[in-house]
Amino acid sequence: MIKTSSNPSWLFSYGMPKSGTTTLSSILGLSPDISVHFAKEPNDFIDRLPSELPNFSGYQIKKTTKYLADFSTQYGTELNRNYFLENLEAVGLLCSSRFIFSLREPRALSKSYFGHLTRQSGLDPKKDASIISNRINSAIDYRSSINLLTAIVKPSQIFVVNFNDLMELDSQQRLANQLCVWLGVPPIKVMEVVRRNTAKTARRYSAPIDKLISSMRRINLVRSLPPNVRSSISYLLSHKINEETIRFDVEEWVNIIRLKDSESFFNNLVSGPLDNSPSDVLSDCLPQSDAC
Repeated sequence: MIKTSSNPSWLFSYGMPKSGTTTLSSILGLSPDISVHFAKEPNDFIDRLPSELPNFSGYQIKKTTKYLADFSTQYGTELNRNYFLENLEAVGLLCSSRFIFSLREPRALSKSYFGHLTRQSGLDPKKDASIISNRINSAIDYRSSINLLTAIVKPSQIFVVNFNDLMELDSQQRLANQLCVWLGVPPIKVMEVVRRNTAKTARRYSAPIDKLISSMRRINLVRSLPPNVRSSISYLLSHKINEETIRFDVEEWVNIIRLKDSESFFNNLVSGPLDNSPSDVLSDCLPQSDAC
């Protein structure tokens, strides 16, 4: 591992499946100051014991590296949120880290996550109805997910991303500029190939292959493969997902009160540092007395 002039800081970006984490990873990976984890779902800070952290495998660290960026869609549910933050606190990284939340319109996320749970995770809409409903309701509980962080870290450590700002090249560039200012790194020039990531048809692994892929992602040899090689392998093993074919009635699966609350929260959400957010967003996300 190449030594940097100073110890790099940690940057964690989380969101539910198809909420923009892959696109954000691609954007920030263009910066020579940010070393993004090789795997899309490393989950080092969720699945590994605190005593094993920090784990530097999977990062191409350069002399210019200021941040190690870890991206995952596993933070969306309450159990994973608590476990993740407990691990960070146990290794003393909580107050020195920065966090990016990518949030998508709640109704669209509910449908997307329903498809993810029933197709990729193999849950049955009839037999596993309560599990599916609980996970979706947890995933769209945006206030709780942010409040959990602001109870222990400062809003200035948190950057929120409105998924709509990831859809076009111009808005991606504005978002990249904001992120660079927030992180204190030189500007990033977003490429057209990044924008196309949001427009292409989603691909997912079947349930048996997904478990195998999850294990292989933690092998250093796999992590060190060039991005184009990993992308080609992923394409061969995955299959297309057409969300339009998913039969989903949001009122059957989602707590309507929570849905409306999350819609209100999302409609007032502006991409940027949380401490610069509109007052009606920040007022419910104030740090508690024990915040960093």
